[in-house]
Formats: sequence, structure tokens, C-alpha cells
Amino acid sequence: MKSEALQDTVIKDLVLLSCVGLRPVFVHGGGPEINNWLARLGIQPNFLNGLRVTDASTMEIVEMVLVGKVNEHLASLINHAGATAVGLSGKDGRLLTPRPSAKSAQLGFVCDNARVDTSIL
Repeated sequence: MKSEALQDTVIKDLVLLSCVGLRPVFVHGGGPEINNWLARLGIQPNFLNGLRVTDASTMEIVEMVLVGKVNEHLASLINHAGATAVGLSGKDGRLLTPRPSAKSAQLGFVCDNARVDTSIL
């Protein structure tokens, strides 16, 4: 959601859903922000058929950006707009259980989700 107007609309929609009693789970990405931080650190992003090739150093940046920046920012926007949001990563409470992707040899630290434990939500 590079557009602030789009971001504002999505946040308002999430707040509205919570106001009418629904409990939405907002799952986000952050590819452009990841690329921005990789560039700032002098790391060239690498893609194969549209999927990020993720070595150990890239994965460290990906986690820092998604959990520490994007997730925190979005939760803050939702809280500021009047709902209550908590940011979680898939690692928190074993929310997501990964299984290696069939393309792990080419893509590195890329996986599929084997299981989602919704009890933490």
C-alpha cells in the first residue's frame, strides 16, 4: 500500500469492521519497503519468476522490516484510528508452521505454510 490514500481507506475499513463486532486479521506484505532497506544497505534484491531469492542476510533484513517497521506502523495506524491492534509475526507463539517450498533450492529461505495456529489470535 504505497499510496497513503489507499492505506487510509484500508485502515478505516478495518476499524469499521471492528466497530460492528468483527475481528479482522490483517495479513500484510512489504516488498517495496524491503527493497528500499536492502538498497540503503547496498544489497541488490534478487528475484526468480517474481519471487524474492532470500539468503540469510536478506532474511534478516526482511524480518526487521516486516516485523519492526511495517507491522508496527500498521498496528499504530489502526490504534490511532480507534480500534485495537496488536502486531504479530508468524514466529510469535508458533502462529505459522513453515514447510520448505518445492523451490527452496533456488529461492533460499522461502517456504510454504504447513499450518496456522489460530489459537494465538
